[in-house]
Amino acid sequence: GTATWSGLKCGSSYRFSVVAWAAGHTLASSRVDFTASTASCAQAALPQPQDFQVVGATQTSVTLSWTEASPAAAGYDLYRNGVLLSTTARGTATWSGLKCGSSYRFSVGAWAAGHTLASSRVDFTTSTAPCAAPSVTPAADIFVAPNGSDSNPCTQAAPCASFNRAYQLARPGQTVRVGTGSYGNQRLSTPGKLGGGVVVFQPAAGASVSIGEIRIGGVNDVEFRDLPMTDWYVEAGSDSVTFRNVTTQFFFIRSASNISVLRGSVGGEDDAVSATVGAAYMSVVPSRNIVIDSVAFHDITRLNKPGDHTQCLFIQSVDGLILRNSSFTHCDVFDVYMNQILNGPSPRNVLIDSNTFARATSGGFYSLYIRNDPGNVITGLKIQNNVFTQGFHIDAGTYVDLSIVGNK
Repeated sequence: GTATWSGLKCGSSYRFSVVAWAAGHTLASSRVDFTASTASCAQAALPQPQDFQVVGATQTSVTLSWTEASPAAAGYDLYRNGVLLSTTARGTATWSGLKCGSSYRFSVGAWAAGHTLASSRVDFTTSTAPCAAPSVTPAADIFVAPNGSDSNPCTQAAPCASFNRAYQLARPGQTVRVGTGSYGNQRLSTPGKLGGGVVVFQPAAGASVSIGEIRIGGVNDVEFRDLPMTDWYVEAGSDSVTFRNVTTQFFFIRSASNISVLRGSVGGEDDAVSATVGAAYMSVVPSRNIVIDSVAFHDITRLNKPGDHTQCLFIQSVDGLILRNSSFTHCDVFDVYMNQILNGPSPRNVLIDSNTFARATSGGFYSLYIRNDPGNVITGLKIQNNVFTQGFHIDAGTYVDLSIVGNK
């Protein structure tokens, strides 16, 4: 009751017949015809689509592009999490109707002759854009006062005593109001914030404030606004710190990133201490993405240490520094001096733009001095649109992408 017909061609239709017989001869009335086809001919595998890229992602859709598999591909089947959704004839497609902030496995399979070739299917996993953050009602301000206590809840009626306690208690986006009085040195220490907003320190309404040194101990997302302080120091690992309209004698930025000094003034120092941007001591990590904009540098001298070298601004190991729209007056020896020290890397990507440089005092030869020691390579230095009362000097040496234009 079973038989196999062999030697047939693939993808072909045949009529098969079965006839019963008995007593040595066939009974024609018992013949039965049956039509069937052999399996489809095997197809050569198409190359897989290549070079998948996300060219767009919203909260509800993802668009991918790819290099098409072969001219032999008639189109592409599109899958999401293993489910066939649609087809396309092009090397790009958009999957829509997705959930925000979610990961999906998208698949693309080349097809020809009306069906997908499994060997050509490629999976690619990516995510939609993050969900929108829910709106948050700003929290009440936090307060500090010289006679406060860090055991207090930091309210106006019961203020904190230290800036660090206020910073740790503040949520991203909150303002810390600094009450009238004299504060000693203050240090903000880890842990830092997790993003979502900047904690702003500024005077309380009508407050008269004086502060010692502010130290930023590796924390992030903090701004000091309209405050006077003796000096400030941003330690290694700190990130996203702004000093806006702050008055200080000098500052240090050491192996920190995304530090902005906006407006305000720096000066009134007679001990040959310079405002400095560079790497931490013996570190090879430069400070990165530093902006100094519209700052008045003034009266940094060596009056009390006449044998020392000084300048208003010392640029050391940096990768990305913008100095613009700022002024330099009564700076001993140099207005600005640039040179990496110790084992820090050479400065990179420095823009000195639209500043005003007065003549250096105390016997200084240049308002701006770029030092380039043998073996060093300074990359991406641009000096443009500045006004120099006194000449500037750039050492001979190796420079890559050096530009000096539009200066007076």
